[in-house]
Amino acid sequence: MSGKKSCHGKVSQNCSLLDEYLLPKLTSVDTIKDAMSDPLTKAKLASFLSIAQLLEGFLTAFQSNASMAPYLYDDMTEVML
Repeated sequence: MSGKKSCHGKVSQNCSLLDEYLLPKLTSVDTIKDAMSDPLTKAKLASFLSIAQLLEGFLTAFQSNASMAPYLYDDMTEVML
């Protein structure tokens, strides 16, 4: 991690709480701290959620023991449009 990032907006209180506690030196902790200080985290998560909701029906339909290969092309075309 290059330099200490400052927290923005409403999350600044949460970041200061994180700094108060003795947290382990793990990359996952650094990732969470970076996400809390990134002002675009909310937008990034919203776009991920949008894509997941778009693909959920497709993925659910193809979780079957039956052969779904004949329908794959049509359903993929529908998802892509």
